[in-house]
Amino acid sequence: MRSIRIAGAVAASLAVAACFGSVDVTKPPEIDNSNFMAAMVDGAEFRTSAIDVLREGGRITVVAIEAEQKDNQAIIALYFPDGTAGTYALGNRTVSGAVSGSYGQFAILPPTGVVWTTDATQVGSVTITTLTAERIAGTFQFAALADSASAAPQIKTVTTGTFAAKLN
Repeated sequence: MRSIRIAGAVAASLAVAACFGSVDVTKPPEIDNSNFMAAMVDGAEFRTSAIDVLREGGRITVVAIEAEQKDNQAIIALYFPDGTAGTYALGNRTVSGAVSGSYGQFAILPPTGVVWTTDATQVGSVTITTLTAERIAGTFQFAALADSASAAPQIKTVTTGTFAAKLN
């Protein structure tokens, strides 16, 4: 059920994608009515307004897709506990054998089809600066390991991330 909702979030994000101009990824976002995510991924800019946030089961999932790209579309996803504004560590995806940890992911959609995920050694953080019933905003950074031994590079570094979005 959860994977269906996340897939739905990605599909919804694709449907509402629009280019919105330049974003200063060095500053935390100001809350307004805009939805966006911006970051540097291995030194290259990731920027999109195609972002969706799911809040259920004590967790928040933030998914953004760079829909402006025609080939090798990129996704950044953040998973962390629902709670209050503050900083959450991103690391292991699984805790006691279940997918329940706080983690970050960077993915390239097919045809490349590679996913990089934080783990015990490739870690990061997300800082929630605003969390209300209607909106969420924050900053993030992480390093993530490829799910395939043949993927290059094996480690993706996501820095100066910032986002703001309406909660669903």
